[in-house]
Amino acid sequence: VSPTGIYVQAGAFSQLENALRMRDRVFDMGPTQISRFAVSGTEIYRVRIGPLDSVEVADTTLTRMVDAGVAEARIIVE
Repeated sequence: VSPTGIYVQAGAFSQLENALRMRDRVFDMGPTQISRFAVSGTEIYRVRIGPLDSVEVADTTLTRMVDAGVAEARIIVE
């Protein structure tokens, strides 16, 4: 069994510039990363905080993000 990664995703964007703006907005909430993937031939950029150490840390980070106005934020487990 491989280790699990817990992240808080701030958003997914089709434009890198928008992902960079979101990263700049949430970078002080934890280790921030932008990952690129393709959906139906379209490049998508995900902005995530993590991996986080525990569900409790993820919950706290999610609350901080929502309080900062990032209403679309959600917890992701990979």
